[in-house]
Amino acid sequence: MDASPEHFGESFGVVLVTVGTVGSGFAEGEAFSKVAYVTHWDNPGAIQGFINDGVIPAGKWVQRGRGSLGGYVLSGSPGKFPFGSKLVLKVAKSSLKPPKGWEMSKWLIGQRMLKHPLKF
Repeated sequence: MDASPEHFGESFGVVLVTVGTVGSGFAEGEAFSKVAYVTHWDNPGAIQGFINDGVIPAGKWVQRGRGSLGGYVLSGSPGKFPFGSKLVLKVAKSSLKPPKGWEMSKWLIGQRMLKHPLKF
């Protein structure tokens, strides 16, 4: 999938990447939408690499939502990555897959994995 990045809080190194059609949060009707917002937290060098390369690789973990503090905590990122070192992506729900094996329970708290690389 191709997307066009929009800088969304450059001081934090955040990029909003739009893929597909317009969608929104669960409270705004995401349950019936074909797209969802997700956030990927990583170290600042990796985030900058994704931005420079214009792609986020398949298999990367994402958290449902637009990069909120609550999503950050549920993602397991505190202590690993800075809160502001993130990519906020709007993706087709079909590009997400649930975790497998013993990590499948993480699906209940909104964690997903990317099925394929996303270009932006």
